Amino acid sequence: MSLLYQDMNPLFGDFSSHTLEEWKEQAARNFERKDFQKFLLGKEVDGIQMYPFYTKTNNSSLFYKNLQKTDKAYIPKNWEFEDKIYLNHELKEVEANRLALQFLEQGTEALYFDCTGFFQAPLWKELLQDILLDGVSINLKLPTNLKVENLEFSKVMRGLILLSPLEEHLLKKQDPSSGLALLSALLKKDIPKMKKLSVDGSFLTNSGASVVQELGISLSLIVSYLDYLTDKGHKVHHLFNNLSISLGTRSAYFIDIAKFRVFKILLQQLAEAYGLSESVDIPIRAISSTYNKSAYDINTNMLRNTSEAMAAVLGACQYISISSHNLSDTTDNSFGRRIARNISHMLKHESHLDLVNDPLAGSYAIEELTEQIATKAWAYFLEIEQEGGLLEAYKNGKVQRDIKQNTNKYLNQVSGLKKVLVGANRYADSTNKVPELIKSNQPSGDLTSINGPSVIENIRFSVDQYVAHGGSRPVLGILKLNNKAKAAIISTRVSFVRDILSTIGMESTYLSSSLFDLNHPDNSLEAYDGLVIISDDEQYEMLNPAQLKSISQSYYFPLILAGYPPQISSEASAYGIFDFIRWGMHVPDFAHKFFERINLKLNEA
Repeated sequence: MSLLYQDMNPLFGDFSSHTLEEWKEQAARNFERKDFQKFLLGKEVDGIQMYPFYTKTNNSSLFYKNLQKTDKAYIPKNWEFEDKIYLNHELKEVEANRLALQFLEQGTEALYFDCTGFFQAPLWKELLQDILLDGVSINLKLPTNLKVENLEFSKVMRGLILLSPLEEHLLKKQDPSSGLALLSALLKKDIPKMKKLSVDGSFLTNSGASVVQELGISLSLIVSYLDYLTDKGHKVHHLFNNLSISLGTRSAYFIDIAKFRVFKILLQQLAEAYGLSESVDIPIRAISSTYNKSAYDINTNMLRNTSEAMAAVLGACQYISISSHNLSDTTDNSFGRRIARNISHMLKHESHLDLVNDPLAGSYAIEELTEQIATKAWAYFLEIEQEGGLLEAYKNGKVQRDIKQNTNKYLNQVSGLKKVLVGANRYADSTNKVPELIKSNQPSGDLTSINGPSVIENIRFSVDQYVAHGGSRPVLGILKLNNKAKAAIISTRVSFVRDILSTIGMESTYLSSSLFDLNHPDNSLEAYDGLVIISDDEQYEMLNPAQLKSISQSYYFPLILAGYPPQISSEASAYGIFDFIRWGMHVPDFAHKFFERINLKLNEA
């Protein structure tokens, strides 16, 4: 049950309650008095601190009070899966209509027609032929240069009209004036079941924005549209009645659930700031992100898409748009589209999430995360408004600086293994073939899309290309320091080393001998580009610097240590150690340093 319900119906009054501090104290006792902050504190995601457990808190902020007005919006709706069709001069209206009917037969519930590559108004009769307009949502992404008289739609047609002149201005520095004029004219047309004012914040996710930045900037986008349109004579209540929101998803399950809930609270708060007293219920489109998707291990993207879609459903979105796990939106990608569609089908027809009233009610964690994110996002929104609004904040570079700072933090976490992306920077499948598409990971000063896995996958891609053109794949030999090390530690470190090397396209062989038995007949050292020494830290501390350096100088390849023992790490050159493979290492720096050492020149994507 929700906290509001518990406040009104105290069912547990006969039970003694405990404060958060009492729970922390008990946890510390159970774990031998270790410091709670260091030992039990949960991880931080996008600047939001997550704890291993939560208790009921006495929320009293304006956001918590607005829960009562938005409580009904937390009930998952019968959301609609959206399939995308991109019109262009090769895929025209008749073919687009054929695809649309095919997708509807396969279970699609909303059709997204992107007409921005068409550069003209489509022939609507041919495009929408045989589609039941009062039963299927039609979401139209329109170019901003159209004439309003070319946009005549049936009054029974329902769905969204997606014009994004301000978003295009932020992304591509396009002049928004013609798009804003078209939007103002569209809002005067009598299409009662079509939402004509759409704000798209999903590009912020792919630009690397934090959840707080995405929500704050999206709110400021809404205000920018409202200010322009009210100046053109449109009434505020009419604009809110025509409003829809698009938000991105990310690999942060609980944060995503809270994010979609939060935005409903923020919209209610914004509506009240504009003088609307009634509650608002604005449809939200959840669009799966591409910034966290692997180009090599595409099957892991199915799992990411599933958790992202489930979070959006539990956050009560109305539309779900899931990108294909194989990173292709082409019309012939029938398998990728089918898998994306099946994710929604499983959540609805097997898990029945559309039939449960507020499945998250009673979750202290979600309630607390909702409160945290709402408070921080509203504060960031006010910060942008104090700059003179979003356009001014963009003009003076604040928005770009803030997002780039978060982007660099995210990419460094991926590079430094602090953010695990399965199939990319950990647990890579070396048998996967070279992808046809490899994404750029270089953020610029503008709001360009980035891809986290590519900071590692670009290196692997370059090695694979080098091998494909006749080069030899780099190989490292792995061997024990001696036979005294603990077997469990050896096994764990061997797995870790081989895992990291595979992510950057290298191979490894575990040798049967120890470091001080390199002349063993089974060892053919000419086959290796370097050696990785593995032991436990206790054995490392017993190393003689002169002895190890002598061994290092006897061979022409680099000597690498698995782990990071304090004494040796601070005096690596004295021991003849080239580098370390360890948790928290910066993998791209290691790869570039190693390839330079063995004179391997790569052209990274």
